Amino acid sequence: MCEEQYANDRKMIEHYFSMDRYEDARPIIENLLLSDPQDPETLYLMGVVYLSREQYTEARELVQEALRNGYNPEYAFFFIGLTYQEQKMYAEAEDAYLRSLEINPNQANVNAAYGYLMLLTGHDEKAIKLLDEAIRIDPDDSAVNDYVYRFYLAKNDGSNQAQYLQRTMEIARNEQEKLINIAVYHLVKEDTKTAEEYLRQLYLLDPTNKHVLEVLEEINRTNHMLFLPNRLIDKIGGPAVFYIGFIILVLVLTWADINSIAIVILALYLITAGYTWLAPLLYRLFVKGKI
Repeated sequence: MCEEQYANDRKMIEHYFSMDRYEDARPIIENLLLSDPQDPETLYLMGVVYLSREQYTEARELVQEALRNGYNPEYAFFFIGLTYQEQKMYAEAEDAYLRSLEINPNQANVNAAYGYLMLLTGHDEKAIKLLDEAIRIDPDDSAVNDYVYRFYLAKNDGSNQAQYLQRTMEIARNEQEKLINIAVYHLVKEDTKTAEEYLRQLYLLDPTNKHVLEVLEEINRTNHMLFLPNRLIDKIGGPAVFYIGFIILVLVLTWADINSIAIVILALYLITAGYTWLAPLLYRLFVKGKI
């Protein structure tokens, strides 16, 4: 392959990546790998595609192969850490982040990812130090601000949530990132109606985004009228409390020799329990996919 064609392919891949259209970039990357199966840059790019598909083991193996073929180790170990973190293999993720930071400690995104890992594993003080260091190194990095925003979401820190939500919106790479951050903010606040509005806007921008579709379907499922009895049962403490409450009520009525009402109460329980069991099936048959 001539250098000009290679350069044009790389520009097209970067263009697709910038819009998170990884599957569109995949055929170009595959063609590059046919020309040079050992090219470390191309192997890494294919790893990114697999990461976007949540095939974390395959993504890691591709980048490990890229590393063996000379790919930049500080970037490779960071990527490897991300795949381990997604698989909840936290010790391996930490080791990979540390190896990346050992090569170059001034990587804002690696410090931020490592800080978020520390949050996940319950080391809040270390998480704050790492996130502060990431902000110090590059306060305008969108990934860094996103990790800080997620930290304050997890900690339910309202004032800092608002601050970093605004910050992530200001420096977001594109409209999709802005919509994702706003939607997540409202989901955490349990304002599903507003979150759904932003997710629908996001889905219109990218109808191929299966993750957005899954979240929309889950919101629709949670709020659908079919699940009203399920929601009411959850509000009083869940199925176990509901079951125990009915049993106690029936026993009390039977003990008081009010058998006719006890039978009605028992019938109501059986109908309600049966309906809550059937509701998911009814939803799948008549509603799912019609968001």
